[in-house]
Order: sequence, then C-alpha cells, then structure tokens
Amino acid sequence: MDKEITFYQDIKPLFREKDRNCMYFSFDLYDYEAVCDKADEIYKRLTSENEGQMPPSGAGGKWNQEKIDKFKKWMETGKKKGLPPEREAFYKLLNNESFPEFLPTAKKMAYDYLDKAKSLIENPPSELGRYGKLLKHFEFTQDAFNKRLQHIYDYVKEEVDKYEPANDPIYNSRKDVIESIRQWAPFNQTDGAWLRYAVKLGPTDEITSLLSEILQDELGNGKAEHNHSTLYTTLLASCGINLPEVYQRAYAEDPRFLDSAFSIPALSLCISQFSDLFFPEILGFTLLIEWTVLEVAPNIKLFKYYGLNPHFYEMHVAIDNASSGHGANAKRSIELYLDHVRQNGGDDAVQEHWRRIWIGFASLWSAGTLARDFEEMLYQKRIGKPDLRQRMIKMIAHKAPYASRNHNDRKFGDKFINELFNNPEGFLDALVESSYVVK
Repeated sequence: MDKEITFYQDIKPLFREKDRNCMYFSFDLYDYEAVCDKADEIYKRLTSENEGQMPPSGAGGKWNQEKIDKFKKWMETGKKKGLPPEREAFYKLLNNESFPEFLPTAKKMAYDYLDKAKSLIENPPSELGRYGKLLKHFEFTQDAFNKRLQHIYDYVKEEVDKYEPANDPIYNSRKDVIESIRQWAPFNQTDGAWLRYAVKLGPTDEITSLLSEILQDELGNGKAEHNHSTLYTTLLASCGINLPEVYQRAYAEDPRFLDSAFSIPALSLCISQFSDLFFPEILGFTLLIEWTVLEVAPNIKLFKYYGLNPHFYEMHVAIDNASSGHGANAKRSIELYLDHVRQNGGDDAVQEHWRRIWIGFASLWSAGTLARDFEEMLYQKRIGKPDLRQRMIKMIAHKAPYASRNHNDRKFGDKFINELFNNPEGFLDALVESSYVVK
C-alpha cells in the first residue's frame, strides 16, 4: 500500500523561503489552507518552462520530477481527502473562531457519540465483563447512586491491586510504554477541555463552583508548572517525543498518531462546544473521569518499572480522589443538579436528566477504539511476518489474558474455551480439525 501523503509531513518541507519569493506568491506556502486553495496555480508554476517562475539555481534549482510528482499526488489524494473526522474536529474545535461553519458538524458528532453511549448502558457488551454490568443504566435514588459508585470504585481498586507490570500482557518494553504516552497525548494535552464552556463568568451557584474548582486545577491554578497539559508535554519531552503545537493543523495531521487517539478528545470538545445543551452529559463525563481516576494507577507502577517519570499520573490520583478531591466534587455536583431538577420538575424529570448524566458517564467507554487499536499496533510490530501458523498461535496467546475469562461455561468439543486459551497451539489444532475451518 502506498504511503499516504500529508501536507505537514511531506509537502511543506518541499518549500523554502526562497521558493516563496521566486514563485511570487503573496500567501504563506507553509499554510495548509492557503496551499490547498492555490494548489493548481502552484503546480502550474512548478511545471512551467519559464525559469523566472521557478526557484533559481542558488535556491537549489527547479524542483526535480520526484518532488513535482509528490505534489501532484497530494493534490489528487491528500488535499481532497482532508483529515479524518475526529482529527478534523480536534483541530477545528480548538480553533473554533476560525471555523464557525464546522459547528453543525460538531453538534451532530456529539449526538452520535451519545447515541453510542445510550446503546452501551442499555445493553453493555459482554467483553466488558463485570465493568459492563456496572455501566448499565439504573433509576436514580441517592442510595442506588451511592452503591453503584462504591461498586465501581471497589472494582477499579481490585483490578489495580492485582496489577503487576512484569506480567502485563500488552507492554513488553520501555519502548511500548513510550509509544502509549504518545498516543494519549491528544487527550492529555487538552486535559479539562470538556469543562471549558461549562464554567461561565458572572454570578455563580454551587454546582458551577464545584466544576470551576476542577477546571482550575486542570489549568494549574495560575501556575504554568502545575498545568496538566503542560505536565504531560514535559513527560513527552522526557521521552524524546516532540510534537507540533496542539492548536496547529500539523498536530492533528501527524501520522504518528492513530486516528483513534483523537476519539475521546473529539468527544470532549464536541460536547463542551455546546455546554448548555449537553450540561447533564458533561456532568456524567466529569464523574467518569474524576471518580475512576484509580484506573490510571497501574501507569504509575508501569512507569516506575520501566524508569519513566510517573508524576503526571501520581498528581491525578492525588487530586482526583473520590473522598475529598475531584471525584467528590463531581459526585456532589450531580446531586445538587438533580435536587434542582426535582424542585422544578418532579421525579420524572429527575429520571430523565439522570439518564442523560449516565449516558455522559458511559460515553468514554463507547467513544473510539484506541486501547484496542494500540494493542493491535504493538502486536503487528511484534509478529513481523512469520508463517501463518505461528501468527495464529501468537494471536491466540496474545488474546488469552482477557479471552480466557470471557467465555464462562461455554465449551469447544469437550473442553471449556477459557481453558483452551491456556494452550494456544492445542487450541489452534482443535480449530483446524473442527468444522469451523474450511480446508
């Protein structure tokens, strides 16, 4: 498959300052939108026989045919294709004043994300196991709310306590962990974005004050060195990862990111763009982020194991805790909000708004496939190109840590499927001899 040609990685480096002067363009040849708009004229000048139109010998002479062909291919493919939807949403919503025409698309994307979350809470997929059951919708009462959150907290803590980096089925090296740090950059370098318009200027109430406290902590409370996005940028730099500025198109276009690295950030930006419309969902989104912060605790163990600085995650566990930190604030803001709804609309209104809150809570689980895509990326890098049998055995072994717990009492022949995953080669042989494989 031909490598995709992108503007910032492939086309922009072809232009030099002298190219701009020699080609007599009055716009910025380093700007994506400008070059897209003038691509035909640029190509015409690149292929002109008039030497005056082209860079002089002092600037390296005319572009060679390889460079011209690359520019033409970009015109025919990359220029027209643009960015994948979630990358585009990320870039345009971070620069929303420049792209007001994108807002209807952003609103539709928000509804699409939330529709997926609605399906999840109604029928959690079996692969989520016990956690999936905890995401299932329930009617709100204070007691039911308290119990569900406690069950979620206990489940997360139980999983964290069991975690040992040496036995991690996904991360086999320091390089793997560093790559995960890169892939989570779009989310962590926009930490707190979901609250950016939920907190307004002017007279406030206790709900907004609680959210404001969370947002201010995310932003660093006026100290650059405490800003969460800055802390993550520092972590990236310590790993030798240098990315474009987060607001630049080059960031959203960076081919080193998986497309799904932009899914949760796009969700965050889409719902926050319409904070009044999606306020209940934002409350739920906030609760998931802050209440389940212990889910990042394995990263602390993992980073220490591979000699990486865990400060970013240590800080989150410290301030997002459920007893007195952001988790408690998120829970209390929902309780106050529903009290207000009850006073003005009664219990039916409470249940309606609660359902929306819980959809927001579950939306992070239904948005995108980064974890799965990242795991697959590592897997593909590891297996290289062995023969098909070895690839199949490795695939079964790779899936075993999770798959061996998902099939309950189901059998394949006279053996339990969960047990078969403990013998990948034997499992493959059984499959080959079965009617499931056409030979």
